[in-house]
Amino acid sequence: MTFMGLRYAGARVISAASTWGLKHLFHRPAANFPGKVALYVDPRVIADARGKLERGSVVVVGTNGKTTVTNLLADVLECAGMSVVCNCTGANLDSGIATSLLHAQRADWGVFESDELWLAKVLPQLRANYVVLLNLFRDQLDRCGEIDRIQDSIVGALASSPETVLVYNADDPLCAYIAEQAAQAPGREQTPSVAFGVRESMGLAQNTVTDATMCQRCSTMFTYEFRQYGQLGEYVCPNCGFSRPALDFAAENVSLLSDRLSFEVVCATGAAGAAGAAGASAAEAPVPVHAAFNGAYMVYNLLAVAVGAELVGCSAEAIQQAIDAFNPQNGRLESFDIAGRNVLLNLAKNPTGFNQNLKIVAQDANPKVV
Repeated sequence: MTFMGLRYAGARVISAASTWGLKHLFHRPAANFPGKVALYVDPRVIADARGKLERGSVVVVGTNGKTTVTNLLADVLECAGMSVVCNCTGANLDSGIATSLLHAQRADWGVFESDELWLAKVLPQLRANYVVLLNLFRDQLDRCGEIDRIQDSIVGALASSPETVLVYNADDPLCAYIAEQAAQAPGREQTPSVAFGVRESMGLAQNTVTDATMCQRCSTMFTYEFRQYGQLGEYVCPNCGFSRPALDFAAENVSLLSDRLSFEVVCATGAAGAAGAAGASAAEAPVPVHAAFNGAYMVYNLLAVAVGAELVGCSAEAIQQAIDAFNPQNGRLESFDIAGRNVLLNLAKNPTGFNQNLKIVAQDANPKVV
């Protein structure tokens, strides 16, 4: 056995021992620590363990929606009959992803949520097939700094894994700029990217919270054909022409009601095949999506799930089956019945997310307490 093999074997042993201790002696979840100690023993443990994933992996990043999209995408794959490794509890640092891989048996796919700044540590080892970029908003400024620091980190991560396909929300100019910059990285000239977005306006009331008012190419103010919320929408720079890219996958015919939403996912001709989809034929016809959820941001979350699922070869039936069965238990759109009252618990951790929560409250015509 080589020295590197010995380090990986040692990492597996110490991970297994710490997992047993945490669960049986301290009655604590073992989502991070086993991977953390394993990384001390074998700093390349993620690379060594990725061989468990027969068909590859998908990494989900973005300010809002990571946990929801990651868990739902994993559910879709399982509904399609595939086995999945997933850090479903939201342990999204390299230690959490390492723990998930070390705990896992062999599987078809890995679906992992990653913190935006930790993608630069994870992706060079994981070499994921796809990175799904949901959105970027100002968040945790004490840790993350301003958004351009996060953008640079994501571009650097993609440069370290040239074969990884970027699947990004083109309605967000901050994500589109990452796609533009990543395409110029050495070795990525032939790597396609996949743009998704909402084709037309959802007719939402606007607010003044936005994290991208100016073009990052030339610092000119954007103009919008329409805006959904925050900086998301159909934008163009009147000076240099930077604009929302052509959509490879688009949500069309969006319907938003107080207790449900629906839309169709339409694929541009050849988009799925160009991205190396296992099941490109799945995207030939529009895919209907409906859910008993509220909120415009859930349209983007479910669109990202549907696009990711189509790219890895899942059927429309598997997508809808997973959405119908989805029961969040992590404070994200979590429902309770307490003493005969309907209670909705929903996480908000930045201004844009908080505004979306307030819109859900305002949309409900019934008497309510916040």
